[in-house]
Amino acid sequence: MKDALSGFSNSLIWFIVISIIVARGVIKTGLGEHLAYHFISILGKKTLGIAYSIAFCETILAPVTPSNTARAGAIINPIVQVIARSFKSTPEDGTQNKIGTYLSLVNYQEPILFHQLCLLQLQLQILWWLIL
Repeated sequence: MKDALSGFSNSLIWFIVISIIVARGVIKTGLGEHLAYHFISILGKKTLGIAYSIAFCETILAPVTPSNTARAGAIINPIVQVIARSFKSTPEDGTQNKIGTYLSLVNYQEPILFHQLCLLQLQLQILWWLIL
């Protein structure tokens, strides 16, 4: 029994659990959906603008939900599905290649891009402190 419960003492497990709880809170309050629709109203005149609005929404939600899985899978993915359905792009109708596939790829690749930007910023800060 001791070995079975020893995994719960790991801080990484609690980090993931707390991230998913925060993600559920953002979904229930509608914060993620509100941010996405706000950016779409500003940038959503074309398909690329909708992709940028999803990326901006994910960038703003990144400090609140530090887990990429919780953010991309639990918050942004339902928003992407709603946006794709509003353009009548669903797999049930066979029209998923209209805009739904593109938005899903953006949803998949944007967390990786944001993560790389954070790593680049950290490297530049270290380089700056070494120069000083």
